[in-house]
Parts: sequence; structure tokens; C-alpha cells
Amino acid sequence: MPGAAMLSPSRIITEVLELVGRRSEQGRETHVLLLGPPSGESIETFSAAGAHVTVEGEDRLTPPLAYPDESFDLILASDVLDMLDDDEARELSREWRRILRPGGRVFLLVRRGTGRTIPRFRLDVARDGRLRLTPVPGSSSASRPRSNREIDSLMRPMRVDEIYLRRDGLREVAVKRQPRPG
Repeated sequence: MPGAAMLSPSRIITEVLELVGRRSEQGRETHVLLLGPPSGESIETFSAAGAHVTVEGEDRLTPPLAYPDESFDLILASDVLDMLDDDEARELSREWRRILRPGGRVFLLVRRGTGRTIPRFRLDVARDGRLRLTPVPGSSSASRPRSNREIDSLMRPMRVDEIYLRRDGLREVAVKRQPRPG
């Protein structure tokens, strides 16, 4: 990827932005955690929809994350799961579950792993739900090839609701923390 590439609208992100907007209209704030290389456009998009946004750059992904239990309604992680080995991914998934509120969601953008070293990218979310991937200069990591079943296993005990394979080869993964019973 030599430069930024504007991609088609994200089905899941479009739904999430609509949900944030509805919650805002009801006077309910949505707390969003953006993980991975930071993006000003994504921050502006979620803030404009009515969310309170927190950003963790790619250098702070080692658990434990410094947030109280059940702090966030939504976690958006781009170019994160691809770069972790299975044990690191499971540990981070457990942290996501801890800091998500019951019923909260994790949205992952996962590349098809090649096992090769690939450039890292920053995900920009536009207000219309389209995604833009911008390479992070001087940054690369070995990607981990994973099947959908492996992603599902890594996210447990949360539930993978949907894995959507995009025409551009990226996978959108929607994961949900189950609400408390009763």
C-alpha cells in the first residue's frame, strides 16, 4: 500500500455510528476506545456522532490496560490482532472483556495473514462509514494468518456475532460481550 486507500463503507461501522447517534439523541453517552495507530479522522467521526473517545496507540497494547472494569461500550481495534501471537491475542481479548460494559462490542479489522512482514496501517473512519487505510511510515510487523474459527476461539468467552469478508480482502469482525443475566 503506497499511500492512503479509501475503501467502501463498512457495514459494521455504519451500524455502530447509527447506534452511537441514537444513544446520543436519547442522552446516553457512548464510551469508545480506539486501539492501534491513532487517527484524528476516526476521533472526529465518533465524537461528532456523540461518543466520548479514548485512544490507545500501538505502543500500549500490553495488558493490563489502565482502565477500570466495564469502562467502554465499544472498542475499535485495527491492525492489532494481526500482529499478536495466540497467547498475546487471548490475553488482550480477556482485557477487552474486562473493560467492556455488559452488552458492549469489539469491532476488529483483520487482514488476511500471510506470515510475512507487512507494513502496519492506520484506520481512518469517515463520517459516512467509509474506511481509509494509511500505512504507518517505518512500521511493520509479521502478520499472523488466522482462520475465522481461530479468531472466534481467541475472542472467547465473548461471542463473535459476525465476520464479514470485504472485497478488498479485509475482514470486519464484530464481537459482543454478553449482557448480565436477569
